[in-house]
Amino acid sequence: QVEEQKPLEPADLTPVALVGYRNELQHRQGKATASVNAEIAALRSWCDWLFDQGYLPSNPAARLRSVGRQRQPVPKGLDDRQVNALLRQASRSRHEERDYALVQVLLQTGMRIGECAALDYEDITFGERGGSVSIRAGKGNKSRSVPLNASARQALASYVAPKLSVEPTLAAVSAAWPRRRKGVEGGPLWGSQKGGRLSSQAIRRVIDGLVRAASARGLVPPDASAHTLRHTFAMFYQDLGPLLALRIKNGNGADDGRAGASAGREGIATSHAPLHPWVDTLLVYRGAGDLGPFRMAGIKSGTLVD
Repeated sequence: QVEEQKPLEPADLTPVALVGYRNELQHRQGKATASVNAEIAALRSWCDWLFDQGYLPSNPAARLRSVGRQRQPVPKGLDDRQVNALLRQASRSRHEERDYALVQVLLQTGMRIGECAALDYEDITFGERGGSVSIRAGKGNKSRSVPLNASARQALASYVAPKLSVEPTLAAVSAAWPRRRKGVEGGPLWGSQKGGRLSSQAIRRVIDGLVRAASARGLVPPDASAHTLRHTFAMFYQDLGPLLALRIKNGNGADDGRAGASAGREGIATSHAPLHPWVDTLLVYRGAGDLGPFRMAGIKSGTLVD
């Protein structure tokens, strides 16, 4: 109607005109895909009615297609060298033990930054030979349990040992780790300089600062973030393929053997179906039961170079 500079008539409804209108909505007006498709659906219905009522000799919208949704780019994680560079950067920071532990926990568990900030000591089961972390209120207010591997436990041990007045060994920290007691609220795992809980925003600033320092030397992508560590966790699971078996118990206690989602997201690893929120057994056939290649050995000792 605008282009022809005259009132719209049924005869003006041609396939070419309808495609032009769709392109106008999509490209010139920049409407969202859902909005464009809603208008196309309305056009189809209208043209169907005009054809049925005899106003049109044929249906011009019979072959008018909806706009296809553009596939979202797959978020990229960090490769081994980039991860190790970020860990080395953390070991040089002002609060090296805390920052190193933060990066390792985010990397090795795939938890969200808000979930990490909300952790209390009592949310973690810390053992010399194993451990886990309980996410009390994840996305959708769902709880789940995530395995805590040796790299994450050793990083945590180095961080909390001075607070617990013990040596930074897995055995010593395991023996001194605060246990949950009924009626007693636990203290925050990540403490701020003012003695309170380190907020999600503060943790994000820590990771962003490490990224800026490492990216200035071309060691990590400048757009990496705390969420990139979550995607790195997921990417590692996908790359392992048949080397990894993450077994999840269902609500009846039966093992359904599906690979799955420690990160609390359906399909984040190799699952094709929704997974239950707590992990039974983790079987990783790659060096000492670690989820990832980001080991403690050789990283903080300076044997790796930038």
